[in-house]
Amino acid sequence: FGWEAEKLEWYIFNRWGELIFFSDSFKQGWDGTAKDSHQNVQEDVYVWKIRLKDINGKLHQYQGHVTLLR
Repeated sequence: FGWEAEKLEWYIFNRWGELIFFSDSFKQGWDGTAKDSHQNVQEDVYVWKIRLKDINGKLHQYQGHVTLLR
């Protein structure tokens, strides 16, 4: 993002708006599995959202799409 973040939350949702992944760790990435079952999710387009607070306390939000291919 080009600056230091103090806090990070990121989410991945399926096409029905169901949360399938959440992390508040800078080191944990999404591996293509569902959060509760740890089973691989299907090839599809998913929505990601990131919320972070920079070192000055300012909140930032970003969102986009990711296509999962296996």
